Amino acid sequence: MGNSLPVMTQQLEQVCEKFGLSEGHLSKIYSKFQELDKMNMGALDLNDFYGAIGLKRNFFGDCVFRHVDVNDDEEISFYEFVLASCTYCLYTDAQLLKFCFSMFDKDGSGFLEEAEVRHLVSILHSMDTNSRGSDSNIRKVWFRRGLCVVCLLYTSDAADDLLCV
Repeated sequence: MGNSLPVMTQQLEQVCEKFGLSEGHLSKIYSKFQELDKMNMGALDLNDFYGAIGLKRNFFGDCVFRHVDVNDDEEISFYEFVLASCTYCLYTDAQLLKFCFSMFDKDGSGFLEEAEVRHLVSILHSMDTNSRGSDSNIRKVWFRRGLCVVCLLYTSDAADDLLCV
């Protein structure tokens, strides 16, 4: 890859216009995207994603990855990366709660059915015990090493190197 700017698609132009991204902004985001794209595929796979956020694979991270991968091709394109970064970083607390709720409301009913609650409880029970109860583990939005990570992704006291945008 190595370019300072990506190929401008119509989708990317619309995202830039919507969020007021300049060529300079896009160039910085693209440089970070290229750093994260370890295989130089022009897209981030699940391994790149988890490497970027510095976590072991978990339910919450998988949900975020699937949500960001809008075309369901199991990769995050540069367009999806920019869209997700801008969108998540502008979420209100209510929007973040709705997103977190939607991770468990698989049928989209607006309610958690018994099976969905059981799944939630099993996830909570399987979490590392040293990550429970720490305020530093739950953040509104994190921007770490160029990748926006939404709440409920658990880390160990990594808050010092996180920049909230």
